[in-house]
Amino acid sequence: MQEKWDLKTYCEILGVSENSPQHIIHAAYLNARKLYSQDNPELSNSFSKAEAEELERLVEEAFAVLGNYSMRAFYQRKNELKTDQISFEPSALSPIETQLPKGVKTTAVSTYRVDPSFEEEIKQAQVFDGSTLKRIREYKCISIDQISTATKIKSTYVRSIEDNNFNALPAPVYTRGFIIQIAKTLDLPPEEVASSYMCQYKNTHEPRV
Repeated sequence: MQEKWDLKTYCEILGVSENSPQHIIHAAYLNARKLYSQDNPELSNSFSKAEAEELERLVEEAFAVLGNYSMRAFYQRKNELKTDQISFEPSALSPIETQLPKGVKTTAVSTYRVDPSFEEEIKQAQVFDGSTLKRIREYKCISIDQISTATKIKSTYVRSIEDNNFNALPAPVYTRGFIIQIAKTLDLPPEEVASSYMCQYKNTHEPRV
């Protein structure tokens, strides 16, 4: 059987980098377990029972590798060397498929089912206002709390951005920074999104007295 181990895939499943310290990996694992639990009603609305079970399995498998120093070292070394240069095999896991289910994508903080028509709509979008960002966030199964945690932006500001409540937002330079961080979390082109949003911000924002 051909081996299909992939360190990058494991990291994508938990939303961590290949160089993340162990405490970050463990925290990401706990968050992923909660997010992809079959008891999570949001998950059941987006995935079938079989897909939810597969996501749970992938989370457990990813942590079995990334949470184990020797296993993680093996995969890191495997990435650096050619297959025929590796003279040892891991003992903790058997070679198993690590690809995400067909039609499923990941962001840094979520996993979601792909809707080709909406993906095309996002690709063609030229105007990114708050309602558009909200639709994309919900489509990618990302909560406001997850956005807030990932970007360090207060959830009240995230809501104000999505509501186009410009008067509740800080000065333009800070708001632009918020939009860039949110766009990155949503896997959108940050400069394009920020320019579009700030154009609307400047056109409708009421200067504070």
